[in-house]
Amino acid sequence: MQGKKLISALICTALFFSLFSTAQAAVPVTGIPVSTGGSGHSLAIMNDGTLWGWGYNYQYQLGNSTGDNLATPVKIMDDAVSVAAGSMHSLAVKSDGSLLGWGSNTYGQLGLSREGQTSDMNGSVKEYYSETPNKIMDGAASVAANGVYSYVIKNDGTLWAFGGDKKSGEYLIGDGTVSQPKPVKVMDNVVLVSAGGSNILALKADEAFSCGETTLPVKLATGQQWRILSP
Repeated sequence: MQGKKLISALICTALFFSLFSTAQAAVPVTGIPVSTGGSGHSLAIMNDGTLWGWGYNYQYQLGNSTGDNLATPVKIMDDAVSVAAGSMHSLAVKSDGSLLGWGSNTYGQLGLSREGQTSDMNGSVKEYYSETPNKIMDGAASVAANGVYSYVIKNDGTLWAFGGDKKSGEYLIGDGTVSQPKPVKVMDNVVLVSAGGSNILALKADEAFSCGETTLPVKLATGQQWRILSP
């Protein structure tokens, strides 16, 4: 099983290198619509930089404080350049480099203090939500998310991660832990990050790393090896 997951990670990263053979600074693509989806909600950046969302909103993942699910798109903000959706949380980077988050923060996936946030009991778990977008940090370039984890590449190329269920046993933070309620630095010189179900892939100029199966990121290959693997 681990062998199959490693092969999948190698294939995905080979595709990364074929698409980004000449790695540049971590700047998101602009000028075309960008879309992403969580577990029942969808987000899209339009050509004019407006961010829209629709679908489930019962944990405020659409940034709409009504909590009502929406069948048609609603505008969330202006000047968005990068967006990501976890299961029940959302992240966006604005043109000024500010990173905003909203929705579920039960596992620290927004990297924000829970003080003053809306909360509710779901069985034995106390859930926390941010009803509207709140700033997490400045200097962000792009974001990625999966489940209850969040990842951001800053303008200086550093990769940061936060969130995670302590009971999951998945080392998807990249610093040897399974959960971090506040952003922690994982590595330098990153140009692309992709968040899958049980693996995270981080791409440097000529190296690729994966974490999830091991406590710390594992180097998958160097640029020379990827030139052999890529078409």
